[in-house]
Amino acid sequence: MADQIVVPLKSSTKHAAIDELVDSLATHSSVKDIESVRGSVHDREALMSTGVGLGLGLPHSKSTGVVETVVALGISPTGINFESIDGLPVNIVFLLVGPEAARSEHIRILSWISRLMNREDVRQALGRATSPAEVMTVFDSIDSKTLA
Repeated sequence: MADQIVVPLKSSTKHAAIDELVDSLATHSSVKDIESVRGSVHDREALMSTGVGLGLGLPHSKSTGVVETVVALGISPTGINFESIDGLPVNIVFLLVGPEAARSEHIRILSWISRLMNREDVRQALGRATSPAEVMTVFDSIDSKTLA
């Protein structure tokens, strides 16, 4: 998972940040066609921005380029204009890409991320993280019962 955690994101635009996170998935064993993944995520983003508010970007898509659902996470200390619904810059970006057939899993993971990011303490801790190891420490400290 550490290879799919990008801290800090170097990108300063939404599309570049998405590409940076897609690139982090290139060596993942579940990714069979990285350019198909990239295209599906950008196509989905063109339909409607996935800047969902509270400093969170949640680009996601279904793609024939993966055989199992994959997730990447990026932290931007400076914030990125994601055309968010609340107009605020995005500091935390979760990228989720699943196979076409994994609809229920896709929704379940999106729901889990939403519950997680509704917690201000988690958003703040992730926003302060300066390395993938620090991000993993944040996740290890989360009480999973509160997210069920």
